[in-house]
Amino acid sequence: METKKNNRLRIALLHIAPKGGEVSSNRNQIRSALAIAAGYEADLAVGPELAESGYTFFNTIDAHNIPVFPSGFICDLRQVARTYDMNLIIGFPERDLKTQRLYNTLVYIDSNGYIQGRHRKIHVNTERDMVWESCGSYGLVKEIQGIAAGFLIGEDLYYKDVAYQSQKMGAKILLAGTAWPEVEWDVTKEWQERSRETGLPLIVCNRTGIDGGIDFSQSTSMIIMPYQKPYQFRSVCPSVLIIDVDKNCNHFVVVGYMDL
Repeated sequence: METKKNNRLRIALLHIAPKGGEVSSNRNQIRSALAIAAGYEADLAVGPELAESGYTFFNTIDAHNIPVFPSGFICDLRQVARTYDMNLIIGFPERDLKTQRLYNTLVYIDSNGYIQGRHRKIHVNTERDMVWESCGSYGLVKEIQGIAAGFLIGEDLYYKDVAYQSQKMGAKILLAGTAWPEVEWDVTKEWQERSRETGLPLIVCNRTGIDGGIDFSQSTSMIIMPYQKPYQFRSVCPSVLIIDVDKNCNHFVVVGYMDL
C-alpha cells in the first residue's frame, strides 16, 4: 500500500536573495535554505536563476574565473543531496571548457547525489549587464521521482517554444528558476499562458532582495495547476516556501513557509 508521502511530491521553493558577485555569502544562503527544506522533508528543492552568483555578478567577477561544470560547489551540493535525501535544482553561471562561452544554467542533482542533467538558458537577456550569456540549444526533460519534468530559466518562460519542446519531450510538469523583478506589466500572465498552451502545470521559483540596484523584493514565485487558482508568493525576506503536489500534478497544497 502506498503511503501519503508516496502519493505526493513535496517541493521547496528557495525564494532567496543572492547578491551579484557575493558568491560565498550566496552559497551559505543556499545551504541554509536547503537545511530548512530538509527540515520539512522536502523531496525536491528548486532555486532561482543564478542563485550561486547573483543576477548582476558579471559586473564584479572576471569571466575567466567562472568555473567549468561541474564546479567545486556543485560537487558539494551532490553531498548535500545525498545527506538530505533530496533532489536539487540550482542556478549558476558556467564556462564551457571547449568554446569558453558562458551559460546561464540550472543543474538537476538527484537524491542520491548524481548529476542527472543541466539546462542552459535558451532565450538570453540582451540588456547591457547580461550580454555575457550564450544561448543554450535544446531543452531538458528528466524524471524526478517518477514525474517527467521540463526545465526553464528566466526568459524561457516568456516565449512559447521551450515549454512546447518540453511537452513534446514528454514532460508532465514545468519547473522554472527565474530572477524577474516586479515590472510595469504583469509577467505572470505569460507564465499562465505557457501552462494553458501546453496543458502542463508550472512551478516558478523567483527571488527577493536587492541585487546590483535591481529591486527583487516584490518578485513573485508562482504555482499554476490545472484545477486550482494560481498561487503567488512574495516575501521581502529570504524564505523557503513548501508545497505538496500530487503525483498526477493536478493539485497542490501550501504547507507553509519559513524565513531564513
